[in-house]
Amino acid sequence: MKRRFSRRPSTGCLDVAGTVTALHPDQAALAASVAASRSDEPSEPAQRGNHVPLPLAAPATRRAAPHGLAGFARLPGLPGIARLPGHAILTRTAAARDIAVLSAVCGEAGDLPASPAERDARALALLLDLATPVLDLATPVLDLATPVLDLATPSRDLATPVLDLATPVLDLATPSRDLATPFDVAASWPASVAARPASQAAARATADGQSVGRGRPRKLPGVLLVVLAVQTVLSIRLVSSNSAFPDEALYLWAGRAEINYWLHGGAAIEPFSTFLSGSPVIYPPIGALADSIGGLAAARILSLCFMLGATTLLHGVTRRIFDRTSALFAIGLFAGTAATQFLGAFATYDAMALFLLALATWLGILAIGNTGAARLALLAAAGSALAVADAAKYAAALFDLIVIAIVALATWQRRGRGTGFAAAAVMLGTLFVLLAAGLFAAGPAGWQGVKTTTLLRHSSNYPIPYLLLVSAKWAGVVALLAVIGAVTVACTRRSRPIKLLAGVLAAAVFLVPAEQARIHTYTSLFKHLGYGEWFGAIVAGVAFTALAGAVPPAKAAAARRIGVATVCLAVVPAIPWATACYGWPDSLPLIAALRPILAATHGPVLADERGNVEEYYLPDEVNWRQLYGTWYFRYDDPQTRQRLTGLRGYNDAIGHRYFAVIALNFWDTAPTDRAISRDIKRLGGYRCVADIPYSATGTRSKFKVWVRDPSVAGQ
Repeated sequence: MKRRFSRRPSTGCLDVAGTVTALHPDQAALAASVAASRSDEPSEPAQRGNHVPLPLAAPATRRAAPHGLAGFARLPGLPGIARLPGHAILTRTAAARDIAVLSAVCGEAGDLPASPAERDARALALLLDLATPVLDLATPVLDLATPVLDLATPSRDLATPVLDLATPVLDLATPSRDLATPFDVAASWPASVAARPASQAAARATADGQSVGRGRPRKLPGVLLVVLAVQTVLSIRLVSSNSAFPDEALYLWAGRAEINYWLHGGAAIEPFSTFLSGSPVIYPPIGALADSIGGLAAARILSLCFMLGATTLLHGVTRRIFDRTSALFAIGLFAGTAATQFLGAFATYDAMALFLLALATWLGILAIGNTGAARLALLAAAGSALAVADAAKYAAALFDLIVIAIVALATWQRRGRGTGFAAAAVMLGTLFVLLAAGLFAAGPAGWQGVKTTTLLRHSSNYPIPYLLLVSAKWAGVVALLAVIGAVTVACTRRSRPIKLLAGVLAAAVFLVPAEQARIHTYTSLFKHLGYGEWFGAIVAGVAFTALAGAVPPAKAAAARRIGVATVCLAVVPAIPWATACYGWPDSLPLIAALRPILAATHGPVLADERGNVEEYYLPDEVNWRQLYGTWYFRYDDPQTRQRLTGLRGYNDAIGHRYFAVIALNFWDTAPTDRAISRDIKRLGGYRCVADIPYSATGTRSKFKVWVRDPSVAGQ
C-alpha cells in the first residue's frame, strides 16, 4: 500500500492523498455505492476554510485500534471502517457537507484511505455512527411537540406563528449512546445529509452525563412559549369569575393605605404588620399600584405575570440541572396544576413569593457557570431573593433550605464539595443578614406578626388523614412523578450529589402536607401545595424522559406521546378544582346594598372577615376603625366592666345595641353568623334591610344586613 502525506504550512493540517492498492471487499463495495451515488454531482475541491488546524501524530507510535468510536457502535462487517490516525482530522467533504467528523481514538497509518471513494466511504461511516442518535431523537421530539401545538392552537391563524417558533425544539435532541442503532449506510445516506450540523446540536457533557448548551439561547424555545400561552388561558378565565376574596381585599386595601401614608402622611394607619402573614411594605403596595391602574383584574393579572415568570424559571433550572426534554415536561406538568391556575388569578402575595423562590434557585444555578466576583454576586443575589420572598410571605421560609440545598448540591456536582459548601454559606449568610435587618426595621410589631401568623400559629382540628388525602388529590400526580424521577436518578446516575439533589426536589413536594398536618390546619393548603409542586416538577420531568430512554428506540416516540398524554390528562381534573376554589359568594350585590346604608350611618360595623371586602370596595363610606369581624371579637360591658370575647361578647354587644350595621354572609364563619342572627332575633333592636340570596359551590344561602332601629337605640 502506497501512502503519501502532505502538510499545509498555512493551517498545519494533515491532508491525505494517493491511492490504495489493497481494499477489503466490503469496503470496496461500500465505496463503489457511494461513488455511484455521487456520479451526477460536480466535483467540489477542498477549501482551506473547511480544515481545522490540529497537531500531527507522532509517526513512531503505533497502537491497536479501539473497539469502537468514542463509545458508539461500530458498523458490523466493515473491519477498520472507524479507524483514523491518532489525532482528529476534522474535515468536510462534498458528500458530508455540514456534518462534523469527530475524533477517532488511534489507528494504523496504513489504514488511511487514499482514494477519494474510500475516503468518502470511511468518512460517511463515521458520520453515520455519530448522526444516528440525533436522527433517532429528532423525530420523537417533533412528535412530542405536535399534540401540544394542536391542543394549544385551535385557530389556524394562531397556529402558524407557533409552529414557526417550534423550530428550536430540534435543539432538544441530545445524543444518547443507548439510542444508537446500526442501520444500512447506503439507504440512510440522504437522511444523514439532511441532518442538522452536529456543531449546532453539540452540548457540553458533564461527568455525570448532563448536558448544558453553549451560551445563552437567543430566544425562548417554541414549546415553552406554547406552555406559557396555555397557562395564561387557564388562569385568565378565572380573573373575572368572582368578586374580591377577603384576603385579596385585605392586601390591596393595605397597599393603598401604605402608599397614601408614604405620600401624604396624616392619621395613623391600621397596624397591618401585627396580623398580616407577610410584610405590608412588600407585596401590598405593588398590588395596589396594579389595582389603581386596572382594578381587581389588573392586580390578578400581576399575579399571572409572576406565575408565568416562575414557569419560565422552572424551564431554565431544569434544563441546567438535567436536560431540555425534562425541562419541557416539567413546565407542562407545573403549568397545568390546579394551584398554578389558581395562583395565576389570585391577587395575594403567594404568586410573588413563589416567583422569588424560583428566581433565587435560578440565580444560584446560574452562578455555577461563573467564576470570581460574578459568581459571588449571583449567589448574593440568590440569597437576597430568598430574603424578599420570606418577607413577602413568611411561610415561604419553609423552602429556604430547599433552595440552598439545591444550589449547594448542584455546585458540588459541577465544581466539587468545597465549592458547594461555599455557595451554601454565601446564600445563607446573605439571607440571615437581610432577614435580621428586616426584623430590626419592622420592630416589635413586625416580630409579633411573624410569631402569630407563622411561627406560633394556632392549631386547628382537621384530622391528619383528611389533610393528607386532600393533598394527594391535588398534588398526588406531581408527587408520584417526582418520586419516580428521584428513583430513576438514583439508579442511573453515578454522582452522589446529583442523587441527593433529586431526593431533595422530591421531598419538597411533601413539606407542605406534613406542615399542615402537624398543625391540623386546612387553611391555605391548596395555595401552599403549589410551592412544593414547583420544586417537584423539576425531577418529575426526569421521569418522563427516563420512560423514553428505557424502551427500545423504535418505541421512544410512543413513550414520549405517553408522556405528553399524561401531562394533558393531569390538566383535566385540575381545571374544575381551580374553578371550585374560586367559588366563594359573589359580594358585589351585598356591596351595592351596603353603599347607601354605610354612607348614611356612622358607627361600629360588624361584618364577616372584619369587613375586608367592604373596606376594599367602599373606601369612602367606611373607616377601618369602625369595622369588627366574626373571627374574633372582644367587648367590654359598659355596666360591669367585664371583658367578654367570642359568642358572649357578640351577645352582650347586640344587647346594648353597640353595632350600627351588621352584615353577615353565613359562609366561612357560618356557626358564628347563625348565633348572631339568633341573638338579633331574640334581643331585638335591629331591623333587616337586605336579604340577598346567593349560590356558591353548590351551597345556597343569603346575605343579610341589619341596621340599628333608632326607636329602640336608647333602651
